[in-house]
Amino acid sequence: MNWANRITLFRVFLAPVFLVLFMATQAWPSVGLLVAMVGVFAVSELSDVLDGFVARKFEQTSDLGKLLDPFSDVVARLTVFLCLLLVGITPLWVFAVVLYRELSMTFLRLLMLKGGKVQAASVWGKFKAWMYFLASVSGLGQYVAKSLGLSGAGLETWNWISQVCFALAALLSVASFIPYWRAYRRLAS
Repeated sequence: MNWANRITLFRVFLAPVFLVLFMATQAWPSVGLLVAMVGVFAVSELSDVLDGFVARKFEQTSDLGKLLDPFSDVVARLTVFLCLLLVGITPLWVFAVVLYRELSMTFLRLLMLKGGKVQAASVWGKFKAWMYFLASVSGLGQYVAKSLGLSGAGLETWNWISQVCFALAALLSVASFIPYWRAYRRLAS
């Protein structure tokens, strides 16, 4: 296994660490736990950039990496969305749309792999990933602010921005599925 894929797998490992830290902030609210939770999120997101950089820079791109990277992204981002759902920040409908899209994509990737094709990320998939990131950042910012006891008009505005980001994430998750579905239909016919 090359270094790029190791970095990608590290992101999968970080997801349950984030979950445990998030749950710990619920049980024992403290600035230290909040900082640790946000730090794990930041390392996870940076690893998503780093694995691609390492793969391209050191010519370590592989079919395994093309499958493992989106899988790691899904595990990491669904973990964040789930945590934020549990505290009422991620809307249930957004989580459902994203979950069903990601499960469908996993199945589609397996079907395409069976047909001898590994589908790399599309431009729409990149837009979706950025919106997932923005929704996660805005939602986590809102969670941290609430955890620190902040309130007022600024938090209400942040909540509105967060909800818009989550809605756009759901919309882009559906829009980004369409090119993959078309690619699969071409392969299957």
